[in-house]
Amino acid sequence: MKYEETLHKLEEMMVSVSRQETELVDPFVTFMESQINFYHNCLKTSASILQILKEGKSDLKSIDFVAASFRRELEEDEFWLNSRDDSDEELSSDSMQNMKKSVIKASLQKSKKADERVEFKTVRANYNFISEGENEISLKKGDIIRVTEKIDEGWWIGTCNGKSGMFPSNYVTVIDGNDNNGQLQSSDVKLSSQEKSIETKCDQKSVQANQKPEFSYLPQGTTPITFIGRGGQAQQPKDIQEVVENITAACTEEGRTRKAEVRDQLKQNNLKDKEKLEEKKWAEGVRDESKKQEEETKRLEKLMKKQEKKELEDREAQELAKYKASANKSKSSDKIAEPLFKSKSSNWTLSSSADGDQSSESIEKFSASNLDDALLILESTNISSASINSVEKHPERRMKAAFCLFEAREMPKLRADYPSLKHSQLLERLHKSWKKSSENPFNQLHVSHNLSPEKQAEVVKSTLILFESAYGYALFEKLESDEIGQSLDEVQSAVLDLSKFGKIMKLKAFMPFKNAAHALENINDVSEGIVNGSLKSFLEMNLPKSGKKSALCLGVSDKTLAGAIKQDTGIDCVSDENVLELVRGIRMHCSKMLKDLKDGDFEKAQLGLGHSYSRCKVKFNVNRVDNMIIQSVALIDQLDKDINTFAMRVREWYSWHFPELAKIISDHRQFSKLTILIKNKSNLAEKDLLEMTEIVGSDETAKLILEASKSSMGTDISEIDLLNIKNFAQKVINLSNYREKLHKYLCTKMDVVAPNLAALIGEMVGARLISHAGSLTNLAKYPASTVQILGAEKALFRALKTKGKTPKYGLIYHSSFIGRAGAKNKGRVSRFLANKCSIASRLDCFNETPTRMFGEALKIQVDDRLKFYEDGVVPEKNISVMQKVAKAMTPTGEVEADSKKKKKKEKSK
Repeated sequence: MKYEETLHKLEEMMVSVSRQETELVDPFVTFMESQINFYHNCLKTSASILQILKEGKSDLKSIDFVAASFRRELEEDEFWLNSRDDSDEELSSDSMQNMKKSVIKASLQKSKKADERVEFKTVRANYNFISEGENEISLKKGDIIRVTEKIDEGWWIGTCNGKSGMFPSNYVTVIDGNDNNGQLQSSDVKLSSQEKSIETKCDQKSVQANQKPEFSYLPQGTTPITFIGRGGQAQQPKDIQEVVENITAACTEEGRTRKAEVRDQLKQNNLKDKEKLEEKKWAEGVRDESKKQEEETKRLEKLMKKQEKKELEDREAQELAKYKASANKSKSSDKIAEPLFKSKSSNWTLSSSADGDQSSESIEKFSASNLDDALLILESTNISSASINSVEKHPERRMKAAFCLFEAREMPKLRADYPSLKHSQLLERLHKSWKKSSENPFNQLHVSHNLSPEKQAEVVKSTLILFESAYGYALFEKLESDEIGQSLDEVQSAVLDLSKFGKIMKLKAFMPFKNAAHALENINDVSEGIVNGSLKSFLEMNLPKSGKKSALCLGVSDKTLAGAIKQDTGIDCVSDENVLELVRGIRMHCSKMLKDLKDGDFEKAQLGLGHSYSRCKVKFNVNRVDNMIIQSVALIDQLDKDINTFAMRVREWYSWHFPELAKIISDHRQFSKLTILIKNKSNLAEKDLLEMTEIVGSDETAKLILEASKSSMGTDISEIDLLNIKNFAQKVINLSNYREKLHKYLCTKMDVVAPNLAALIGEMVGARLISHAGSLTNLAKYPASTVQILGAEKALFRALKTKGKTPKYGLIYHSSFIGRAGAKNKGRVSRFLANKCSIASRLDCFNETPTRMFGEALKIQVDDRLKFYEDGVVPEKNISVMQKVAKAMTPTGEVEADSKKKKKKEKSK
């Protein structure tokens, strides 16, 4: 890699020289010099390492290492084999030749293996291998790896399970290759012809030498490696075994630590995977259980529906069997009639045919002109003759026949009115009018379904309407019900015309209210659906007696009041659209239908009662007294801003005349008062010192102002300008005085509304908490955690959005407790203080007897908590403190005083 980099740099330098870029030559020269030094040092170091390793080769048989730089020199000039003179007396020929053989063999084998490509393709992992870097791949025992490149004898590059990377070669076994045996060649490969020639040369040299070397040979110009001991001094190793042991110990310790780290990391990853798997299984299990529960509930509902359906079918079958048995008794056993229903031009005809015999015997025919007659004919075919006069009780069974009669009568009218419409469109209009029609059995709420037609007519004629007015209660009787009331359109058209409406409705009874208070009492009861004594006595006096109540229907506009009247009196009441339209007509023409009423009297009565009723509904809310506190705090904040703005304007304005005064006096109120007092600085004298001392509160400050006025650098000012400055300064003083009065008012209001909260945290902070929460009730409902950060919502949401630290306190930061706490304890104190504020606000909101005793006790608790954080003194428990306050609030003192008086009386006796 270094060689390629150097070659590239050298080529760039030559290109730069050829292009006459001389400024780039110097950096390249410096770079080349550094590269030469680097290679020279590598050569020296590699030679020294080779010497030490070869001295202990007998002990380090497993170590096979030759420097790459020596390999290149051996290939070029057979290394340093002939570089040393034959007359060297230090080394023997045998040791020399043996050492050269081993070095040459290892170096040539190294060079050969590094240059040649991999001779095999596929290997199998014998052990599990865990990767420690990004370039490595993990292996499991039995994995098949495709080898793509060989880095060195220890590390190869291959692909396994779709991943590529390095892996150790001693962890795998070759299973497929290009050699004969299909396995990797061992390290004991046969020597090449070049190695053999070099070995023969070494043997010839060894014959000439007689001495055995004690140390391996070092190339000329190299120095042996020295080791640094524990004392920091250079030491030569006594034995190569010691060096190897040190290196091995360091490697084993490092390997053990790395293995331990990898093992711990694997354990953590396995635990995380298990937790995720358990959470997934748990979620799937819960989902499956919920699905199972839903399916089980659906199944049970289906079973219940089936069971109910079966029970209904059984019941109907039993009733049908009873019904057939009774019918067979009343009829002859030879003739069984089956009704057939036919309609011909609004006449209903009934015929029958025998099932078995084709009998020509005719059955009596009936004709019907209305719904009730048709129902009676239908009843007569299936029911005994004793029940002919009865009417079907269930409206859903009467629906089909009633609609057929309605369709036969109304469809021709619709076709004449809308000739261009289709039959389906005409049916839609017919259904809409059918839903509103009084012929619909579901709309006949006021008719008892088991009455005869004569009684039904009596009931319709005796319909009464109850009207509640501002003057009193009125009962109207409905007349000519055959013409009006069949449809809503007819009623609406009749209501608009007084001449028609006067013929329909007739006043039957009227009871005026005694006075305005009596009217207000009755209208309140009517609005709440209550039948009071006045209304009940009025109905009992003017309605028929109990024997005739069944033939009576009372129309009421309010459904709630109608239900109450039905419950108290037993009268059937109606509250449908027709009744509402009739009540609207009565209200429209009430002044003309009621006697002894002048024009405008009814409207005046309505106006007065409306004002009284609205005033009664808008009641005074005791819990909203805290609204005054909210408004006062908002006004104080606004006043602070305005006073500060106006005072700065006064300072800037008057500083043109007396600039030194603004530096001496910092208080806005004092500055405004001094502006009014001094006016023109040239007129200021020693006689004014007393008044200035009263304003400033210090003799020295007053003397400083006097001296500054004599040597002031300000400009002169006219009287008109001074007058305007004086007026504006007086406004600032007035605003400051009003602000003080408002603060006193707020303190007194807090003592009334929230005395415990004011005693605990102060009037201003407590008022701000109430204002921010919206009311004392809302603040009492908040948990302590919300009270703690109340006022810091922006910081909280910003922290949640950016996943940062949430704020520790909001408005309660302005209390004295947070400032007295240390930096580490501010969060704890704010949490404790918020807890006590929550308790105090709840006591103030829900306690019937307001008192400051709880707030003062809570304040002492907060002080004790601060001492606990500073000194470690354990405070008293909250329950014991509250019990003491509760005992102090009970009137035990009065009881003890009474007992003492009794004892004194007994002693005197």
